[in-house]
Amino acid sequence: FTQNPSLGNLAAKQKKGDKQNQNEIQPLNRIVFDRNILGDQWDRRFEELVSYEKEYGNSCVPGKFAQNPSLGYWVHEQRRKYKK
Repeated sequence: FTQNPSLGNLAAKQKKGDKQNQNEIQPLNRIVFDRNILGDQWDRRFEELVSYEKEYGNSCVPGKFAQNPSLGYWVHEQRRKYKK
């Protein structure tokens, strides 16, 4: 998150499930930070992948899938992260 790197780092820690100390949690609660937003986005992409698989018979979404470029990028990222 280029506008606020600290917030971006905190969100990344949330996504990874890193434990946070109370000093980090309290400010997030004050701004009503939705800790599930990243999970919700992941779930939406997964559902899109399920739909893609039903339509095309595989989960090999092209990186530049014209009908849904975000899905292509998401699948690429999931595979990259899995390899780590």
